[in-house]
Amino acid sequence: MTKCKKIGYLAGFIIMIVVLIGLIAPYFLGIVAEKSIKKVIAGLPQEQGITVGVKSYHRDWFSAKAIIQVGITPNQLQSQGKMPPQFYLNITENIAHGPFIFIKDFNNKHHFRIGRALAVGQIAIPSAERQLMIKRFTVDAANNQNAILITLLGSIKVNTQLPKLVIKSVDGAKNLMVSNFDVSYKVSPDYKQQVGRIKLDKLTYVNNKQVLKVQNVKHQFDLNRKLSHLWAGKSKLNIGDILLTDNNKVVFEQKSIAMNSNARVNKKLLDLEINADTGALVFEDKKLGPGAFMLQLNNFDAKAVNQLRVLNEQLQNQKLGTAQYIQAFYHLAPKLLGYGAQIHLSPCELDTPYGKLSLGLNATFPNIQKDKITDNSVMFKNVESMNQLVIPQKLLNIILTKYYQNRLTSMMQLADAESKANMTPETMSKLVDSKVKATIANWQQQNYLVSKASNFELNLDYKQGQLKVNGKTVN
Repeated sequence: MTKCKKIGYLAGFIIMIVVLIGLIAPYFLGIVAEKSIKKVIAGLPQEQGITVGVKSYHRDWFSAKAIIQVGITPNQLQSQGKMPPQFYLNITENIAHGPFIFIKDFNNKHHFRIGRALAVGQIAIPSAERQLMIKRFTVDAANNQNAILITLLGSIKVNTQLPKLVIKSVDGAKNLMVSNFDVSYKVSPDYKQQVGRIKLDKLTYVNNKQVLKVQNVKHQFDLNRKLSHLWAGKSKLNIGDILLTDNNKVVFEQKSIAMNSNARVNKKLLDLEINADTGALVFEDKKLGPGAFMLQLNNFDAKAVNQLRVLNEQLQNQKLGTAQYIQAFYHLAPKLLGYGAQIHLSPCELDTPYGKLSLGLNATFPNIQKDKITDNSVMFKNVESMNQLVIPQKLLNIILTKYYQNRLTSMMQLADAESKANMTPETMSKLVDSKVKATIANWQQQNYLVSKASNFELNLDYKQGQLKVNGKTVN
């Protein structure tokens, strides 16, 4: 046998092996892809009123078709008899198995990829829900597309694009309009890492004469699961504008919201830092802001934080009563705070038409010995705290005036006819004004408020079992 023939046989053998791999591999990779998709969906965080599951999964040799069903329980509408107990959306995925994939993107361009599987599909409303929608709503959706990529390492990449969605009630009283909603999301095969971004150009909801608009929303996150309900990592949220109008009159508007958070777990203790700029707020014809705050939580026991999040979910899902929740939190507090937890809120500032409102809060809890970790009295007795509130005098007057007005109005609703007749608007105004002045004078006399320029200041210091209010020890 000549050398050329040997090379030819070897090349042929290699080609045959490659062909066999190309023919056989998709079947086994299809099995792995199916398991990966179902595992990721089963591991999704549970949100109240939303369920996600695989309705059907049909796997062929080179491809598969899956229908992922999203169930929404609209509690408020359901109680009004306007919606069924659960409303469903179907995400239909056409899946191509690797190792070699030829696929079209959203712009109908062909791409060659090497990966385990690639799925592209669309979001659709099932026929039963569609019939209900036809009776009550009209839907206009353009090019609702999504893609799922399962890579060679088993991570899942999801991309959903919703250029346009308009839902209108038949009577025209309620409309929901969404423009350019784009989600890019990647999750590891063990669902312990998720990276993604969410973008929304505009959302408008119209209810009769009330209009809510949300514009320019961007959210980026890179998170790692530390425990079942605890994620650590970075998150960045920006919202351009939130506007609520009623009969073309501005009720509420918040501009330029920015919030960055970073959570870290080191030696089983959680550190969290949140920096926020609240931008300008217009409410009841008054402008507040800009405002900003920085919150730092240090040395919180990670397992206790995880358990607290479980308790919060149980409370929201009504699996736990309020009294049970308070009792559970009381027993959890020593483990949550008992490793030298620190809370810092500074600066926390908000510009008002009457001056700047500021709040500073600092608290340090003792590092309790392990054999005393269940003792609440030791922990709270030895806490050290320094706090300061600076509030414009005019703003405090307004807050107290509204408080006494509401309180007096409630009392008059229970009063007899003679008392109501004697309580004229002028009499009520004088009574409220005297209550406000008496309250502020009493607080100043008790040293709870110190007047400085146009502000009132309150300083609270607690150390070694002693409380000082504006420098004066309270026995």
